Amino acid sequence: MNFNKVRIVLEREFFFRVKTKMFWISTLLVPFGFALLIGGSIAIQLWPQGNEEVLAIIDETGVLSESLLAEDEARYLNYQDKTIEEGKQDVQSGTIDGLLVLPNSILEGEGDAELIYKGSGGLSLLESVRGDVRSVVREQRLAQAEITDEIRELFDSRVGFTSTKLNEEGITEEDNTVFYSAIGFILGLIIFVALTSYGTIILKGVVEEKTNRIIEIIASSIKPIELLVGKILGISAVAIVQFGLWAVLFTGISAATTPIVAFVMAQQEGSAEQMTSREDVVASATNGEEVELSQALEAATNPSPTTELPFQIPEIPVSLVLYFFLFFILGYLLYSSLFAAIGSTTDATSDSQQLMMPVFIPIFMAYMFNVQIMQNPSTTFATVVSMIPLFTPINMITRVAISEVPFWQIGVSVVLMIGSIYGVLLISARIYRIGILQSGGKVGFKDLAKWLRQSN
Repeated sequence: MNFNKVRIVLEREFFFRVKTKMFWISTLLVPFGFALLIGGSIAIQLWPQGNEEVLAIIDETGVLSESLLAEDEARYLNYQDKTIEEGKQDVQSGTIDGLLVLPNSILEGEGDAELIYKGSGGLSLLESVRGDVRSVVREQRLAQAEITDEIRELFDSRVGFTSTKLNEEGITEEDNTVFYSAIGFILGLIIFVALTSYGTIILKGVVEEKTNRIIEIIASSIKPIELLVGKILGISAVAIVQFGLWAVLFTGISAATTPIVAFVMAQQEGSAEQMTSREDVVASATNGEEVELSQALEAATNPSPTTELPFQIPEIPVSLVLYFFLFFILGYLLYSSLFAAIGSTTDATSDSQQLMMPVFIPIFMAYMFNVQIMQNPSTTFATVVSMIPLFTPINMITRVAISEVPFWQIGVSVVLMIGSIYGVLLISARIYRIGILQSGGKVGFKDLAKWLRQSN
């Protein structure tokens, strides 16, 4: 293999793609699109929900309606002077949004509350009403049982639970399993998307060169294996540069938006505290107590915004970032060889669907395995799956992010991947050598097996 020719192909692939407008558009759109997605999600959560559904109550117990009205007087309406049929007619005509019927037997645990409505409000309405009914029924049952306030508070109080992590040095540190589980799944998802995206780029590039007959000119001055390796390494360099730019842009966007997010969250949390402060000042003044002028002014004005989040984001270890790039590169080299081989067998991207399916299957399987691995990364299943080369890029990075994976397992998985890359590259080179000069007709699995049996 002439590495000088490999370098020429690498440089050509790299600079050809980096200089395109599409490269820079996609590089800029992805992080800003992600920021808009996060910002949109926050805006939706903070957006006013609009008019609340009005629900009429027919309470056969005679004691629950008052509690529900006190729970949310804007939503609930007393319909004690009407029958259920009259309430249904009002629902049908749109006078009310729903009718809540509370049977007398509900306090004995035998009857069920029934909400009659047209379906407006969705799941949020059902969950909210269900919670309100359960709350007032529970309180009424406790009152009938003459349970004291002390016992109620005892049962209402929640048991605190904290977890600490013991590192290899025997030092306890804060446990951030939930955060790192999410990070691990996201990193696996990024590799999943990257493998399919950049693999498809290679496939389309090979098909275009065959369609334009450029490959016949190139093949006359360079060996197919050199062309294949150069193309794979060139696009891998493009991927590394693009990921690096994304990392910088994500960091910059996060630094710029963190104060805004913190300000919004502080305003939401501070509104309740502010109201309480105002009520305390007014109550003190009403009772004849002296109130400092500064205290009154502070209660009358908005609380000063903060630029710090009300929670701390755990630090992402540098080793995790390095492992991410390692497994991404290894996964890319493994799958890109297969995509290039598939691209050499056809003159149109649409004709390669049959041959692409066996390549996409393990990628999708690894993504589905990640759901199970995220819940328990230390099982035998997770260990075995993450060390299978076709699954390693997606599944191992998830395990590394969540748990302390023994170094020997990481080492073995890397060695297995390198060996698999070498073997797949040899197989792909044989297919690529014959496929790039083939034209016309569809290539099936029998044709691929025939090409593989042919000698160099």
